[in-house]
Amino acid sequence: MNGFHIVKREKPLDIATQKSSKLKLLARNSSMEVREQTIYKDKMFVIYPADKEDNFEFFYILEGEIVSDDTDEILTKGDSIFFTNLKNSMNFRANTEVRILYVINDSIFHVLSDEMKEIVETTNKVHEKDQYTREHGTRVLQYSYLIAKQMKLKGETLERVHFASLFHDVGKLEIPYDILNKPGKLTNKEYEIIKTHSYHGSQIIKRLYFKNLEEIVLQHHERLDGSGYPNGLKGDEILLEAAIISVADTFDAMTSDRPYRKALPKSVAIKELVDYRGIHYREDVVDAFLKVIEND
Repeated sequence: MNGFHIVKREKPLDIATQKSSKLKLLARNSSMEVREQTIYKDKMFVIYPADKEDNFEFFYILEGEIVSDDTDEILTKGDSIFFTNLKNSMNFRANTEVRILYVINDSIFHVLSDEMKEIVETTNKVHEKDQYTREHGTRVLQYSYLIAKQMKLKGETLERVHFASLFHDVGKLEIPYDILNKPGKLTNKEYEIIKTHSYHGSQIIKRLYFKNLEEIVLQHHERLDGSGYPNGLKGDEILLEAAIISVADTFDAMTSDRPYRKALPKSVAIKELVDYRGIHYREDVVDAFLKVIEND
């Protein structure tokens, strides 16, 4: 490891934080980095393939327990993981708060750091503007993830569901506060303004690190029969990930308190999904969600 600049863990070279984890850059040279990552309990994290063909990645679990969403393998403190020539992303969930030592023969921390800070800053601005969006976003993420798991989705598809659901309403940053938080019924003109949040969200996501998510965010209010927005897409024109978020979003919106009405009973929201199964919502997605609800 010639050329490494080693520092004490109490004084890392740099720190990057996001809602699900914290990264510390412990050492680096031009071709390798050593990081410590803390992943918070019940959060998902993703290991991406490196850009180099001869990539090498090593993980050592310092504390806690994780489970692979791809293989269901449980890994605990003291376990080490090696990846070489990783072709597809790997998805893990933290069963407890976890600390992982991470060595990779690439130097990308500062790119990740800048992107994560931008994502955090953007989502925080939306949450400051609309408290409902903060709580709604968390629930839609949970519902979407459970639907995807029930459908046995894995790898990059599961990853896209995770991040797109987390940021699906980020475009509300561009909606005027008085419309977003109006206590009464929206006028037709105001509703048309609200509907632009899908487009605005796709443009915000397009500028961030997760550039493959913009179409999912754009489509999460589309409906199978073409009655959705912004582009009136039909059937298979709508991405599966967007169809999943659509069901999760609809259910949570109906069962949550809004500025203009109280939450509806869960039975009413479920009836809506069942009645419009195959019309507005994909049949397989609704069926998976009903199983999620059945299993609490």
